[in-house]
Parts: sequence; structure tokens; C-alpha cells
Amino acid sequence: MSDQTVVNFIKMEEAQGHLLNVVTKLDKITDDLYKNVQGILSEHWFDDSSGARTMFDEERAKWDVAEQQMGSDLHTAAQALGIANSNYQAAENFNRKLWSQH
Repeated sequence: MSDQTVVNFIKMEEAQGHLLNVVTKLDKITDDLYKNVQGILSEHWFDDSSGARTMFDEERAKWDVAEQQMGSDLHTAAQALGIANSNYQAAENFNRKLWSQH
């Protein structure tokens, strides 16, 4: 069993950036999907007697809430990763200074 912790700061920064990019990409993909669906189905939605548009909008509202929660969770994870990276770097710098004094 090793008594060392090895941390790759660059990889942590990259992972943090990837998490934030997922949030941005997710927003764009779902916005594009809605625009495409709306464009395809809008001609059938002038008369909402079937309730299709209402049902779609209700379901989309649920998707939006779930997407926002997922984005919030990913953003929180990215922040936590950034804090961990900063803490590891601070600890390494502290230890480096501590050992250089002896």
C-alpha cells in the first residue's frame, strides 16, 4: 500500500473544463432538438384540438427542469474539482516550502 497521493493538476483542470463544456453542449443540443421538432410539427399544431402541442409543451417543461438540474449538478461537480485542484496545489506548495527549509 502506497503512502503517497499522486495528483495530476493538468488532468484535473482538463476534467473541470470538460464538465463545463458538457453543460454548454447539452443546452445547445436540447435547444436545437426543440427547434427541429417545432419546425417539423408546427404545421400540425395550428389546431391543438388533439392536445399534442399542449402535451409536448408540458413534457418539454419536465425535460427543461431535468436538464437544468443536470446542468447544475455538473457545474457543482466542476466547481468541486476546481477547489480540490487548488487545495492539492496549495498543499504541494506548502510541503515543498516546508521541506526546502530543512
